[in-house]
Amino acid sequence: MSHEWIAPFDTMEINMIQNLWKGGSIRRLTRIIEAMLDARDRPEMAN
Repeated sequence: MSHEWIAPFDTMEINMIQNLWKGGSIRRLTRIIEAMLDARDRPEMAN
């Protein structure tokens, strides 16, 4: 039995992360991921 806290990123989300983060600062990567998860919670922001 799997106990996942969040759904895995889909292909589009992974592509967006790769475009926004080219390496380097893990702090920047963390902010990008947090923003993506926040956007999942607010679907009206997707348009």
